[in-house]
Amino acid sequence: MTMTAPIGTVLGSRYEERGPHGPALGQAGLLHLHRDRPRLRGVSVAGVHVGSIAEVILDGDARRVAGFDVRLSEGERRFVPLVAVASLGPSGIELDSALHLVHDVRFYDRTGLPLPALLALPAACRHAVGVSLADVIADLGTGEVVGFELADGTIIARDDVNVSGEAIRLVCDCAA
Repeated sequence: MTMTAPIGTVLGSRYEERGPHGPALGQAGLLHLHRDRPRLRGVSVAGVHVGSIAEVILDGDARRVAGFDVRLSEGERRFVPLVAVASLGPSGIELDSALHLVHDVRFYDRTGLPLPALLALPAACRHAVGVSLADVIADLGTGEVVGFELADGTIIARDDVNVSGEAIRLVCDCAA
């Protein structure tokens, strides 16, 4: 049996104070998508391990977590939308049904932005180029990206970042 703490369900208990395994979706809190990757590794359906998370997928503007690119134990690839995740435990995500494993991943390949691709984009402010993006901070309760962490540990609010498919532009207050 997998022990989990819910990050949400699709149905009515979504905003209750407590779900059956811990805090409900609205209580999930923030997660550093890269640094906290060990918590985002396995995929279980009703307590049975079915695969592993290959990538976290964000929407094209990096405003929301769209879901997860999953490799099933049989080697097949699936997509799990964030809204389909019932809970997040120490070893990964839990789904209530295998029906949440979306077979056609082509749409998400075209419109989504994998976390490693986002972290590899060049970032700059008006005074500095070559700023390294280290992590993305998301509220898994809502799916919203709330900020970005730079390599030096500086946290930049999501509203101060413009993400295009080719670069990341930071709004800065640096004195240079």
